[in-house]
Amino acid sequence: MKRILIKSLLIFLFTSTFINTQTLKREDIDNKYKWNLEDLYSSVDEWQQDKTRIENRIDEITKYKGKLAERADNLLYTLTTMYGIYREFSKFSSYASRLKKTKT
Repeated sequence: MKRILIKSLLIFLFTSTFINTQTLKREDIDNKYKWNLEDLYSSVDEWQQDKTRIENRIDEITKYKGKLAERADNLLYTLTTMYGIYREFSKFSSYASRLKKTKT
């Protein structure tokens, strides 16, 4: 069992070393293959404004706290709001992640 683990580790190290030597630097990649962050936000300022807006929307989820089962509309409102905030947060976090990767 120990031999299999050692062999697996050696294979992993060899392949990861090989892959890393094949990696191009960002400046060597044609622009058509890079993310266009402006598709998400036109600037970091716009991204920060969206962050504030998302933070302010979080309280909307609790509007019907303790009353979800009273009416179907309460549950619908809460779920629609929650998924709307999630969709906005996904855009927000995707931009942050991609922006970070362009800087490294």
